[in-house]
Amino acid sequence: MIRHTKTRWFSLLHVARRVIYLWDHLLDYFTKYEYPEKEYFVGENYLYIQMFIVLMGQLEGYNELFQSENKSFIEIAPKKALQYLLN
Repeated sequence: MIRHTKTRWFSLLHVARRVIYLWDHLLDYFTKYEYPEKEYFVGENYLYIQMFIVLMGQLEGYNELFQSENKSFIEIAPKKALQYLLN
């Protein structure tokens, strides 16, 4: 089971992580039963999904913060200040 996410947008991130986790098993399944989807399981697509996971993982905390209700600038400012210092 994929865990519940606070924001629907990041459920896609969890699905991508799950696909990478099951990559070899999915390839075996699609190959064994000769589904045309087996053509998607190439190294290039594996790297694309990995890069997506890295980039979306960086945004996950910010998205949850900014989409939460009743947040004021005073609560958001420290996180933005930390981001500024790290860059």
